[in-house]
Parts: sequence; structure tokens; C-alpha cells
Amino acid sequence: NAVRFSELIEPLNDVCVPEVYFDYTTRKVLTMEWVDGVKLADSDTDQINRLVGLGVTCFLMQLLDTGFFHADPHPGNLMTDRNGTRLVILDFGLMSEMEKPQMDAMIASIIHLANRDYGSVVDDFVALDFLPEDVDRAAVTPVLAAVLDQALEGGGAKSVNFASLSSELAQITFDFPFKVPPYFALIIRALSVLEGIALSGDPEFKLIMKAYPYVAKRVITDDSPVLREAFQQILYKDGKFNPARLQVLIDSSQGYIPDSDAFVDFDTVASSGTSATELVDFLFSEDGTLIREILAEEIAKGIDVLVRQNAVRAWSASPARFLPLASAFAPAPLTPAETAQVENMTAMVTYLAQRTSGSMTPQMFVRLAGRLAPEAPGFGRTVVGKLGEMVFERVFEDVVRGRGEVIAGRRRVPVGGRGEPGRRQLPPAPRAMK
Repeated sequence: NAVRFSELIEPLNDVCVPEVYFDYTTRKVLTMEWVDGVKLADSDTDQINRLVGLGVTCFLMQLLDTGFFHADPHPGNLMTDRNGTRLVILDFGLMSEMEKPQMDAMIASIIHLANRDYGSVVDDFVALDFLPEDVDRAAVTPVLAAVLDQALEGGGAKSVNFASLSSELAQITFDFPFKVPPYFALIIRALSVLEGIALSGDPEFKLIMKAYPYVAKRVITDDSPVLREAFQQILYKDGKFNPARLQVLIDSSQGYIPDSDAFVDFDTVASSGTSATELVDFLFSEDGTLIREILAEEIAKGIDVLVRQNAVRAWSASPARFLPLASAFAPAPLTPAETAQVENMTAMVTYLAQRTSGSMTPQMFVRLAGRLAPEAPGFGRTVVGKLGEMVFERVFEDVVRGRGEVIAGRRRVPVGGRGEPGRRQLPPAPRAMK
């Protein structure tokens, strides 16, 4: 367990796991490296405040990334080295594991809690094994909403206490088949210990606020279907792209947290956030892959609809529309959903332009242009490629596989079909020769 744990958290350079000496280890004797240090809980306030954030990041990495986590981080198992610069973790006898669907559902539940989407929270609880598949969702949703609303009000994330929240949730077990799975009981215990140590150094410490940057980064970098859907729910408020929410997510993932009383606030932009250069660096880094794909797809959709919108306008002003059978070849009018795509694209382009050009000095512009130059062609090819896919798919659907549906009084003109007016007929297939 110690070796596996050490390998999984290797990216965290300031976390120390004592080395195991296998040459001196047997089935009954475990021999490990000796580390001089003191208990984290007995360290001075500055050390606690500096290292507890690292502890939260380490735990979230185990919980939401590796799925293999230390289930017994009591004060005796958390130390600082004698220099007070590294967090030392001991005792790997009690470990637990989570599967990827559970990790994704846990992150999605945070998003749904932030949106007060309690129907989806119930679905998340089913996925996390808190509730059975056949639970009466209509009955449990309002009860769960009342408990969570009470826990989240009055200061939002700044007032959430995991110990009290778990106690409130436990009361639901008397009325519904609600259970706390063994793995989650260990998680709550571990979070409560971390929170207790942190509070000894900072009475204003709030665990969720410390966890938010890690969760935000997972949401915008993980391409699993569950988290991608959660990402879409954040970005598209009321069906429209919300650039402020994208900015909040990017800023939060880089450690810029808005000062807000909401549980997790997607609408309040931090007073100081990522610079234009930092934004471009992030978008064209490996972590920005998912956002680049979404931006490229939305821009391609917007261009596609914009071209068709202009075609409709040109046709409306053309004398050719009065010719016989001309209506059969008229471009189909845009639906409200398609029109919204143009608004989404405009909002995205405006957001990117404002974030990469606002309050920019000439020196900053030169550096930014140098950073964008090698990346822009690749992003442009991605947009063009997605645009080509959309056009091909629409032509295939409308012309080859069309059903001759009527839109705004005009019939589309697909190839094939028999006996319907306004549809071009294919000649009969030749009969096979004997």
C-alpha cells in the first residue's frame, strides 16, 4: 500500500511517504525509512496553514483522480519534516478504493449542489450507492433538498461543516432506504480530521473553498461523459453560452477564487484572475484540450448557422423565389435553437477578444502574438474540420436520407421516395439478368 500510494502521488513533490526497506521486511515486520518531524497538529500556525492546503490537494488527488486513498489520516499519521516544508504521511494499513464512475458522480454532485439541482443530486446519490435504484425519487427529492438547503444557506461554502452535514444526512435514513456506503464513511472521517487540524491553525478555514480549485480543474480537463455533461450544465445557463462562467472556472482552476457567499459560485468573477497570457497558455496546453474542443465546435456551429442565415436572407430578396417550383429549392428557415448558436458563437468570440486584448500594453501584445502565432493555424483547422463534418452530415441527412418533411410551408427535396409531389424520383433499378 505504501509503495502504491507513493507512486500515485509522485507529482506532489512536497508530500513525503517513508520508503519501505524490503530487504528487512517480512510478513510480520515492516521496516520503513525514519523521518524526523513533528505532528502536523502540534506545528505552529504558519506551518499548519501552509501544509494543510497541500494535504487537501493530496487527499482530493487520491479521492477524485487515483481512486486509492488513505482512509486513516488521524493526527498521529500526519507530520511535518524537521524543516517544516514537507507533509509526511504515515501508516498505510487502512486504505480504500473508488471506481471511476463514483469519482465522476462525486464531482457531478458538487456541480448539481451548486446549481440547486436536487433531482440530479438524487441521481448522483444513487450512483454513489447512497440510495437504491428503485427509490421513490419524487418523495426523497424535497426532503433531501430541505436538508441540503439548510446546510448550504447562511454563508454557502464558507459555512459548510462536513461533520454536521453528515449528521443531518444520517437523519434521512429513518424515513428512506438511505445508507452511507463504507467507503464514504471513511471519506467523511478523513475530511473531518483534515478539517479539524486546519481549524486549529485557522478558525476561518473552509474545506470546500480549498477544494474548489482542484474540482474546477477536474471539471474543465476530464472528458468523461458524466463530467462533460456537468461542464455543459455550467457553461450553458438557460441554453445560452455564459462567458462569465467559463472565466470563473478557468480562474478557479488557477487558484483565483471569487469572494462570494454562494456554495460554489459560477457567476461571480474574481476581483483578480488569469491574465491574457495565462489564459492563452492554459487554452493551448494539454489541460485546455476539452475547452478548445468545445470552443471549436461552438464556433463551427455558429459559422455554419451564420452562412445559412445569410442564404435565407439572400433567397428572401431574390426574384428567383417567384419562379415555378422555386419553393422546393428554397433554403430551410432557421429554428430558434439554430439561431441561438450564432449568439453562443458571438459570446465566445467576444469573451476571448476581451480577455486577450483588454488592458494590454504593447509589450504584452507582442508576447501574446508570439504565443498565439504557432497555435492559431491548428485551432483554425479544427474549426474548419468540424464545420465540414456538419455540412456533410446535413447534406447527407437532407438529400440522401431525407423524408421530405415540411418546414415553414416548404418541402425539402431529398433524393428517393415514390409518389409524393415535389420529390425527385430515381429510375427503377435494372432487373437482374439470368
